Amino acid sequence: MQPSASRTYPLPLRRFLESIAQEHSRLSPRSGSSSIRRSKKSKRKPNGHPAPGQLSLALMGTVNIPTKTSPNPLRKRDQMSNFTDILNRPSEEIKPPVTLPMGSYHTVVMGLPEQGQSSKKKTDFLKFVHKIIAPLDDVDPDAITEFQQDGEMIAGQEIDNTFYITDKSANMLKEFLLNCGVSLEGRSMAEGLEDVPNAEVIIFIKHEASDDGKRTFAKVGSTAKIG
Repeated sequence: MQPSASRTYPLPLRRFLESIAQEHSRLSPRSGSSSIRRSKKSKRKPNGHPAPGQLSLALMGTVNIPTKTSPNPLRKRDQMSNFTDILNRPSEEIKPPVTLPMGSYHTVVMGLPEQGQSSKKKTDFLKFVHKIIAPLDDVDPDAITEFQQDGEMIAGQEIDNTFYITDKSANMLKEFLLNCGVSLEGRSMAEGLEDVPNAEVIIFIKHEASDDGKRTFAKVGSTAKIG
């Protein structure tokens, strides 16, 4: 007697295999179209906002500016070591920092400006950093000697120079760029910012008292061209 089909493939098993085949043929096309739909959804249109680390000024182009990066573990360890050294230092050695003397200085601009907002009015600003090359003749020699008496040199000191970006103060930023030797003819100020790093410029340092009147700070009052 020939073995029956049900004997070779038991009925429950045959139904199970048939259901798998039907399910596979039914789902295969949908799976493909579903993946296509997902891939289409994953493509997002740009939202028009500048990428992190870029300054976007209306009708003025886009300029890369520095952004904070993840902390360097070695630098963090050095900072912790410095922190410990300061706390362990004899209190008699702790003195108020000496203020840079008033007068004019030959400086170089360190990199692109940092972008931020004021804490009170939320006014946008650009903060440049000047590194002092040398004091000029109008700086009091006695003040220079006092500043450097503990081994701290004026050359190499850094000082911030902040410009608030408003309609009324925009000309101050323009004047600064021109004093840095930046050509603005046919260019926006945003485009001119690209030429500021390593520019040499004279700064005039003035003294400004703290709100409580207990401390005096050095601040950049104005700038001028070299030569």
